[in-house]
Amino acid sequence: MLDILVWSFRFFVVFIVLQVDEMRARLATQDHSHCPQIMEELHMSIGGQSESEQKVYRLTPEGFTKNKERLQYLRTIKRKEIADYIHEAKEAGDISESSAYEDAKNEQAMVEGEIIKLERLLASAEVMTAMDHDVVRVGMQVDLVTATGANRTFKIVETFEADPKTGHISDESPVGKALMGHKVGDTIEVSTPGGVAAYTIRSLRSIL
Repeated sequence: MLDILVWSFRFFVVFIVLQVDEMRARLATQDHSHCPQIMEELHMSIGGQSESEQKVYRLTPEGFTKNKERLQYLRTIKRKEIADYIHEAKEAGDISESSAYEDAKNEQAMVEGEIIKLERLLASAEVMTAMDHDVVRVGMQVDLVTATGANRTFKIVETFEADPKTGHISDESPVGKALMGHKVGDTIEVSTPGGVAAYTIRSLRSIL
């Protein structure tokens, strides 16, 4: 069953990549007057949405740079490393029983999928700029104090930039969602597995 799922995923990724390549080839050979229609077809083929329906991803400058560097690494280094390994494995002989070869093919499919995801993200990204706000929003650092007097600091970002270990929480997380729209001095309550937690906002500042 696992093998079927792996091969199905690999086939899906290859199918998407071929669609993208075909659309790009058509774009290169078509008259420029057709570019808007072709580009919309490209967006539809990889995302299921027309250009007018594409989600705009709000990224911090740091997040935009991080994702751009990740895409560059996957395209120029990781993709080649995997391709070279697969080529060497084929040259070495029988690969039908090689688990390392299968792992490499699976990794290749995952990398191609991540490349497509990052290309879509960056193509639809809007880099946020610093603005003065007196309420919590995406792109703000929020300093809080708990009911027991402990200090906590959170940076509010969109889901794909969230990293709780570094204090970056999503605006869709329980705490992030509860904080949105509140100002200094407000107290919010959040339901947690251990019960209801109360936080009071001490200060706000932009992280952009």
